[in-house]
Amino acid sequence: VTGYAKIGSNISWSVTGTCEDAKSAEAIKQGVESLVALAKVGLGAQGGKDLADLMDQIKVAPPSGNTVTAAGTISSSQLVSFVKSAEHFFR
Repeated sequence: VTGYAKIGSNISWSVTGTCEDAKSAEAIKQGVESLVALAKVGLGAQGGKDLADLMDQIKVAPPSGNTVTAAGTISSSQLVSFVKSAEHFFR
């Protein structure tokens, strides 16, 4: 697994995993997409619309051979909203 984060006026990030084969990479992609969808529903149900909206920023690219990449970009205003919305989850 490799990744990076670039912090400026936006926060961009990417994580790439190398799997044993293309079939495994596709399974990982589907798993990540399922977890993101589940998190979005769960966060939305808890009243965390801003948190749920952040899940829309996570994109999983179609596997390239045996690698799969997830990436996203969050604006500074989204980050501020996220922090404010998340406060009640940590009390």
